[in-house]
Amino acid sequence: VLELDFEPFNASFPRPTLSKYIGNGVEFLNRHLSAKLFHDKESLHPLLAFLKVHCHKGKNMMLNDRIRNLDSLQYVLRKAEEFLSTLEPDTPYSQFEHKFQEIGLERGWGDTA
Repeated sequence: VLELDFEPFNASFPRPTLSKYIGNGVEFLNRHLSAKLFHDKESLHPLLAFLKVHCHKGKNMMLNDRIRNLDSLQYVLRKAEEFLSTLEPDTPYSQFEHKFQEIGLERGWGDTA
């Protein structure tokens, strides 16, 4: 007989406390992990490194050279979110591509606002 004890894994696993997250596990985990990442800046260094070198067919994806550190990444992501909130959700990326490039973001974040 094989017995597995998963209790140690459950101790640190986040549990939804708001009813709006029940049945929306992926959204809940995304929010939980995002909050955890942004509170522990050291854990973001590998993500920043990945985003900076990510390219496709020789073209930068995600970030350009204007993003130099975690602080600038966080600042730009907040600015991008503010800007996108002023657009219709189905606004094509081509209509705000130049604005994103000016602040340090490249293709790869989605094809609409």
